Amino acid sequence: MVELVAVAVLLGILSTIMFGTLDGIITSRDNLLNRNKASTTARSVIERITRELSNRMPGINLAATDSGDQTASGGPTAPNQRQSQFKGVNKGSGASAKDSIQFISSGTAQAAYGAFANTGVVEISYSLVEDPEQSIEMENGEKTYLLIRNEIPADVRDKKTRESLRITFPIAANVTSLNFRYLHDEAWVDDWSDGKRNRPSLPHAVEITLAIAGEDGRLNKYRTAVAVNRRSPRRSIPPTPR
Repeated sequence: MVELVAVAVLLGILSTIMFGTLDGIITSRDNLLNRNKASTTARSVIERITRELSNRMPGINLAATDSGDQTASGGPTAPNQRQSQFKGVNKGSGASAKDSIQFISSGTAQAAYGAFANTGVVEISYSLVEDPEQSIEMENGEKTYLLIRNEIPADVRDKKTRESLRITFPIAANVTSLNFRYLHDEAWVDDWSDGKRNRPSLPHAVEITLAIAGEDGRLNKYRTAVAVNRRSPRRSIPPTPR
């Protein structure tokens, strides 16, 4: 009888160990899958921005006019404002960063279902907007955002035509922060405008920091830096009549 009790106790201990180990393996697997999903999304976003910055076209200005027109990101430009080739807006820092960036690139137009794709040189901006269908509950109650890519043809200056060719496309969900920094005179700065004193048209490099929430609500942060194409084009690109 004593032996049967001892065997039962031993089996109970072994079962606890086995189920505990199995539960730990399942939890680790789920955490790894969540991390892999976030990593795949971040890699896709960063590789895309890197490719577009590498194909940047110096010498072409962002869409801005002396009449108070709008930039590609939708923000108004002041009358008589000097046109820029590159713009980075600092909106917070660290976990609360919601920066935006705007530049000209070639050969990187977005295909759009049910619409004609832009070709040639395009003006691109990236920014965050609130996600009305937030599906992930964050551990600290933070909101998640959609990362939006905005594009218009760079060689069209007529506002109505330009707006008709605008493509706005969400490329990532569950983003909690987006931060850009710009390399200038061997130092990183938080924003960029070539209208500032002693600023050239383009930075030497851009640092990208992207934080994405996994399905378990945990944050995954990714960071890289990419050199900006600062070479002057071999020939000017005339505006395309539209």
